[in-house]
Amino acid sequence: SCRNREITYKIKIIHNGKEYRLRGFYDTGNNLYYNSKAVIVLDKKLFKKIFTIDEIYSAEYNKNYVECTFADGKKSILPVIKIEKLLLYSDKKMNTILNVMAVCGSDFNNYDIILHNSFKTEV
Repeated sequence: SCRNREITYKIKIIHNGKEYRLRGFYDTGNNLYYNSKAVIVLDKKLFKKIFTIDEIYSAEYNKNYVECTFADGKKSILPVIKIEKLLLYSDKKMNTILNVMAVCGSDFNNYDIILHNSFKTEV
């Protein structure tokens, strides 16, 4: 039998002068947009590591929110923050994706990020 395996990619996020080497799960179900920019979902611990308290507070203060419906059917309205640069590595090719927005998800096990459906053109 053919089991549906999770497709993950090596990801590098560059933000506030720091680089984070991560694993991204490509999710065809993630069609979240904020002001026409793709929204990715970060692991909770990673979100708090990448973004400063000021960035999170600023997103909340300026009401930069997006409504998310997760796979389990739960809805949340979450602050959304722009990532400076995301690099996606596939088949020895590197794709630079700019203008990516991020929200805070739960604690993920096998990956750090839920990638956006629109990234299929990049993978």
